[in-house]
Amino acid sequence: MASSSSSSSSSSSSSALRQALQAFTGSTSAFRILRTVSSPSAAAPAGPTPQVYVLDSSFNPPTRAHLELARCALGCAAAGGGGGGGSSVPRRLVLLLATQNAAKAAGARAPLDARLELMARFAADVVAAARADGVRAPVAVDVAVTSLPYFVHKARAIDRSRAYPAPGPAGPGSAAAAGRREEQQEEEEREVARQIHLTGYDILLQILNPKYYAPEHSLEGLKAMFERHALQVTYRPGDKWGSKAEQDAYLERLRSGEVGIKGWRKEWAERIKMMEGSNVESEGGEGEVISSTYARNAAKEGNREELARLCTESVADWVLEQGLYKEDE
Repeated sequence: MASSSSSSSSSSSSSALRQALQAFTGSTSAFRILRTVSSPSAAAPAGPTPQVYVLDSSFNPPTRAHLELARCALGCAAAGGGGGGGSSVPRRLVLLLATQNAAKAAGARAPLDARLELMARFAADVVAAARADGVRAPVAVDVAVTSLPYFVHKARAIDRSRAYPAPGPAGPGSAAAAGRREEQQEEEEREVARQIHLTGYDILLQILNPKYYAPEHSLEGLKAMFERHALQVTYRPGDKWGSKAEQDAYLERLRSGEVGIKGWRKEWAERIKMMEGSNVESEGGEGEVISSTYARNAAKEGNREELARLCTESVADWVLEQGLYKEDE
């Protein structure tokens, strides 16, 4: 009976997410929260927060590498970046899935609604991990979607959605009273939470690649993002991306302005923080190799032991239960 009840609950959850996704894709919205998973002590999901962490990925499927990024961020906030482990300041994390992807070619992909269900399960795992790591502040994890493929546009869409108000009085604002539309928009942007985008070194290189910023092919479009928000980047040491020292050297070149990237401003480097990731390294490194590609291969082979090494238990179980990734790459 318990198994039947669990299956019914899972089906209901998937159906609700599927309907929410359909409503989003049929709308003109660029960003929408479809579900929020909170710790027992979390306040109302819409409560103000000074900053929100954004984990933007294809989640195809979510892996323990994604979990490491989330734990690193929430743990860092608890340890000092957000006021100490005992702080009551809420921690807010967004798991963001784009309905179109600017960088990745088509391959073996689970349907969007299936990935949303995986994200919802993964969100519960993140909340549980934060509690196990000693994060005593309220934690809320949002499962969200965007129709935009590019990083800078996603950040702007989150701001404009006003889903994450910053603490403090909003009021009508002097800009609105002055009747100046541009100043009013700037005032409204100051009233939303600071975004800290969680990514790996490999994705940092994509973000700073001018080819994604046509037609000028310049990073000048990142100005508003770096003036307001920040990147928290996990090292990816290994043959493909270089050693940790080489990645640090690249950040130093960003700081000095010696990278030779059109539109780059060296002061933006202060908005990029490099973080250690425990037990997760890219292929060619000396640590564990954890990637969505390896997880899909394990799922295709029906290798539960390997899949559970790469993904959380709840994600691995649902992938196998649904028979995801059985098709050839």
